[in-house]
Amino acid sequence: MKKVIKVLASIITTILSIVILSVLGLIIYTEINKEDKFAADLIQIGYEKVTEFLFGKQEVKEEKPKDLGSIITNPEEINKYYFYEQLEDYSKIIYNKLLENKENMKTGTYTISFGESFSVLLEQPNGSDLLQDYYQAAIETYLYDNPDVFYLNPKKMYINIQTTKSKFKTKYEVYLNSGNEANYLADGYTTKEEVEIAEQKIQEIKNQVIASIENKSEYEKIKYIHDYLIEQIEYDETLSKNNIYDIYGALVNKECVCEGYAKSFKYLLDEARIENVIVIGKGTNSDGQTESHAWNYVKLEGAWYAVDVTWDDPIVKGFVGYVAQKLKYKYFLLGSKDISEDHIPSTQFVEGGKEYTYPVLNENNYRD
Repeated sequence: MKKVIKVLASIITTILSIVILSVLGLIIYTEINKEDKFAADLIQIGYEKVTEFLFGKQEVKEEKPKDLGSIITNPEEINKYYFYEQLEDYSKIIYNKLLENKENMKTGTYTISFGESFSVLLEQPNGSDLLQDYYQAAIETYLYDNPDVFYLNPKKMYINIQTTKSKFKTKYEVYLNSGNEANYLADGYTTKEEVEIAEQKIQEIKNQVIASIENKSEYEKIKYIHDYLIEQIEYDETLSKNNIYDIYGALVNKECVCEGYAKSFKYLLDEARIENVIVIGKGTNSDGQTESHAWNYVKLEGAWYAVDVTWDDPIVKGFVGYVAQKLKYKYFLLGSKDISEDHIPSTQFVEGGKEYTYPVLNENNYRD
């Protein structure tokens, strides 16, 4: 029996030696004749066969995204990431990296490396185009799920593919940076220190609001935040100032447009642990004009309702002085029947972007 085993081992060793030497010989031959495609193809085949013989068939497996719960520090925050679950796996990988590097990205120059996470995707003929689509979906979802990253400018953020070719394979490494831009920070910020100063101002206001609603019911919390924003913010009609689309403009500068209202409402409701989402779409105002608009859906007592803080602000509606309560709460906790009269949600945050679904609203208004 021992003799048989020795003979088999000798045969296997001989075969391996022949195959390996053949491959090495072809490599040397190809180095001398670099333009000989036939020889290069034979090397590739030989390499694959030897690898398969020694280690079994090697398959590149697609990377799966981490569970979101393993990334966030507070499990109670899981509900704030409503749109995340609607992403494809490749977009989730990008989203997760953005979330993991939230602190690093305050510099505006930090490079996020994805390594070879997208190798399988990029081996496809249109892989780079698909990656751009997955990236676009990830970044827009991240920004609408996380209004606290007000300091990022997605127009200055770029996904890059570094391709390295060898005789046996093509290696794809992907990373995100500011490209040729100085940084990917929003206008008005150039350093991490400036971002942190802005953050501190926002958090001071947030802490005051949250302290004021600590012992209130969910309904009272929603109403308080709604009223606070209406009383503090003025609608900006210039469309030329920094931060009018984000929570810094709304909470600190106290000037913003509808997107700033909606993002600050979400930011404060998130801090109060109340489920809500930002809704992007069209609104038809009291003059009959249809325009791009943003508002919120809020979950209360197990049902979803619409709230449009912007259109409940009397300044926006053109009122001066005392405003009747029914006008101040005209768009507060509405059901689908009433809000659909002048609000039409869009399934896309940006034209040509990913399509999303929103929570299904209760048909009737709250407490009707």
